[in-house]
Amino acid sequence: MEITRQKTVLNTALLRKHSWNVCHAIMVGSSDLLDLAVADSLDYDLLAAEIMSYVDTDKDRLLFEPLMQLTDSKTIREYLDSDHEHRFHDGALMSLAETLDKLREYGNNLYRGLSGQLTPFFCNEKAEALLQRAVDAGLLTEDFMPAKGTERFQLKLIATAFNAIMGYGVRDKWCHFQELWRSDFHRCIIPLTKGKAIYEIALLYPEANLWTLIMPKTRQSKLKTDLSEKQATKLFLQLRRLGFIEKHTRVENFLSILDLSDYPYSPINWTSDGKNSLVYLVMTLFRPLNPNIHKKVCDCFTYNGHPLNYGTLKAQGSYVMRHKEKFDFVVVLDEIIALAKNEQ
Repeated sequence: MEITRQKTVLNTALLRKHSWNVCHAIMVGSSDLLDLAVADSLDYDLLAAEIMSYVDTDKDRLLFEPLMQLTDSKTIREYLDSDHEHRFHDGALMSLAETLDKLREYGNNLYRGLSGQLTPFFCNEKAEALLQRAVDAGLLTEDFMPAKGTERFQLKLIATAFNAIMGYGVRDKWCHFQELWRSDFHRCIIPLTKGKAIYEIALLYPEANLWTLIMPKTRQSKLKTDLSEKQATKLFLQLRRLGFIEKHTRVENFLSILDLSDYPYSPINWTSDGKNSLVYLVMTLFRPLNPNIHKKVCDCFTYNGHPLNYGTLKAQGSYVMRHKEKFDFVVVLDEIIALAKNEQ
């Protein structure tokens, strides 16, 4: 059967209505509606093939722009990943999700080919100006794609700041950036130990107040200290030089957990061979002024990139302080503390 323009338009409309019915049934949690929607028994692969086959010969925006507006497959994929009863629908739903993704990407690629780099969502002066900041910083290429070396968490920070400035809600949070960058960046966790990288992007988008958007909502503790800023700096430099603290950490980051700097707060990553050295340092240097020392340490430090456990830390603290003679690091840390306190 010949594929005509009219049939292509009808196929797109049919797929749009069908996918909307499926997603609606999932969102309202109705198995009856889902049964009814899936019962249409559409051949998704054939629909997609017919649509793309015709549009390849007639690249009219009126044909491919509706493909860019097809239902997002996220609702379907989340349903498939959940613990649901109607497993006999999974094959059809997965095929539908893949078809929607394929046609949306196909439409986006055609749009880019005609209009330049950006999909319609970003084609306005304010949006392009915000993305251009990341281009100028070397995080994105001239066609607004991730530059070589840009990490996924940096893309997530850019998207977070962009959405905040533009005032977009949850519905538009990640999907348009996924289409633009073809990356699952939104699934990554922003490592708060990467203070320098976060700070640089925060400077690109000062109106977003990026740190408040990514920091945990619970209030973070800071360690009270009687060290001066100069003494704390000396302490930090010695700890970093000897490998106790991650080598790329900025001194401002360390001073911020001691409330001696306005640098954005983020935990310090302790990179020594064991947690016991961290326990000894904080118990010796900070315990007198911090009654809730174990909680504060959990807030202020990570260990080799992982969160600290309050119970484990408390038990280790008691053991280390009762058996200091067993640990070689005690002499080293005592010397570092003494050097810092002697700094004038």
